[in-house]
Amino acid sequence: MNSDVSLEARIRRLEDIEAIKRLIATYAIGADRQNDPAVLRQIYADDAIWEAEGMMKFEGADVLSRELHEFGKARIPWSLHYNTSPLVEVAEDGRTATMFWYVWEVANVTPEGGGTPAPSVVGGWYESWLRKFDDGWKFTHIKLFPKLFSPRNAPAWNLDPAD
Repeated sequence: MNSDVSLEARIRRLEDIEAIKRLIATYAIGADRQNDPAVLRQIYADDAIWEAEGMMKFEGADVLSRELHEFGKARIPWSLHYNTSPLVEVAEDGRTATMFWYVWEVANVTPEGGGTPAPSVVGGWYESWLRKFDDGWKFTHIKLFPKLFSPRNAPAWNLDPAD
């Protein structure tokens, strides 16, 4: 950051970064409640987009809040999201930002078509875009890149190099 920037502007930027980081904590809370729309709707801009690469895409905060909740009720009766390593970049204008973070999730996942939920591990990352409104920062676009899905009963990885 340019050292010629005022202390007030630097503090405002740090406050914005912390507010944005709080969004991923709120996101995890809502996701762990079967994508609770009462929690999640407040963190999306009205025209927000949520997508999971190669799986699904929803547009509009009301639509995506409803559809993600229905998906959560049908497929993920329990989850625990670990959102880590947030990298926040606030634009020079202080009105928009981007964020990257990793997700590690343990969950009970119901198989497609129904059945008994299986303990599973999910991993990947998110890329997101945000805008600052009068009432705070909100996501305008969240994209999940799921890279690992493993039911607990899958063969274990052997991480011991001696074997």
